[in-house]
Amino acid sequence: MNLDSIKKRITTYLSSTKRWPLIVDFHTRKDLADFIEYFSVGDNKILSADHFCREDGAFKPEEFINTIENNES
Repeated sequence: MNLDSIKKRITTYLSSTKRWPLIVDFHTRKDLADFIEYFSVGDNKILSADHFCREDGAFKPEEFINTIENNES
């Protein structure tokens, strides 16, 4: 899926009553930077995967799952 398609789908999601975390994978850092710039408005929260990693880089699945289940960040 290209960046424009991702933007359209997320814009539709944000216009709906749905409220659950979305996980988006990007092909390039440029796409990620563009996405963050485009959607970093209002109450939108954009968390990177490293938000859920320990200092040594190990993934913390329990924190990730808890954040999704409780829809918090």
